[in-house]
Amino acid sequence: KNRFVASVELGDQVDDVIISRNLFSTVFDSLASTPAGQPFISQEGQIEGRYHLIDVLSGGEDGKGEGSKIECGIVSTEIGKKGKEIGGPQKAAEALTNLIKELRAGSSEINDKKNHVRRIVREKYGHIFLNGQTSNEIWRYNFYLYQLDKMMKAEFVRMDDPSVEVDLKGVNMFCPKDKREEFSPLLVTPNLNIELNSFGETCNELMSLPNYPDFAQEFLEDSGKLYEARGYSDETMINNMITQLLLMDGYIEFDDLLKGRITEKVNRETIAAAKYAVLKELERRKKTAKPATGSQAKPQAPKDQSQGGKKGDNQNKGQSGKQDDKK
Repeated sequence: KNRFVASVELGDQVDDVIISRNLFSTVFDSLASTPAGQPFISQEGQIEGRYHLIDVLSGGEDGKGEGSKIECGIVSTEIGKKGKEIGGPQKAAEALTNLIKELRAGSSEINDKKNHVRRIVREKYGHIFLNGQTSNEIWRYNFYLYQLDKMMKAEFVRMDDPSVEVDLKGVNMFCPKDKREEFSPLLVTPNLNIELNSFGETCNELMSLPNYPDFAQEFLEDSGKLYEARGYSDETMINNMITQLLLMDGYIEFDDLLKGRITEKVNRETIAAAKYAVLKELERRKKTAKPATGSQAKPQAPKDQSQGGKKGDNQNKGQSGKQDDKK
């Protein structure tokens, strides 16, 4: 409830009173409206905490820590002055933006990471970026995803003892990622993801109509080139593959991704056919991945091989023979 009690001595009389705004203002030249709020009241162990912070900003014991790369500055909001309540924060935000721009201009590390992300995008989507095609907005969007990915892989340790890791698995909605998991870029944006979800709901109904499966077969011919993103929801992964098909076949362009609206160029039937092809391709990839796991599991069941192995071989031969006949 933000209530603080102080012992007030007036002569021989000692009283415990709640620190109100009026009482606080008689002792200090208060600017903030919150009585006794930070930074006016010192917290327990704050001096020791400042020493730990200075040690981190100095790069640790060997001076090679990442904390030494942190730049500090002073920003004044003037929020407590009359007439500055609105203009003060805006002025402070502009000063902070200019500070970030100056730091980025003088550091090559950020540009190196941007180029690293660009190479990953070109590698994963080589079937999209043909003939020297480029998109600065896609580079910028994936660099943002790359930063989020790094944050989810961060290791939290104590400031007073970096060798002790802080376990945050109990924090609600906090899902740390494995450091060994590689970054997976995306082409589908959040707005486009929502639009594709709404347009893809009628996929099964449209595919039951005549001629639509033939239309989806055209998409299915190029579906083997699609990149399957990892670490995202199934809907995002599917919509990202749909976006690749639409780009490959010329239904949309890179500029359409940034607008977040493709309904002006692509109708519901085309999106349904592309989604149908993506689902068929994902089903095919799952089937091709199963035999590898099955072959590894065979040595674990030697008893069944003596009895059921021959039957399985005969069944496989019969199935393969039927498939050859069909072909």
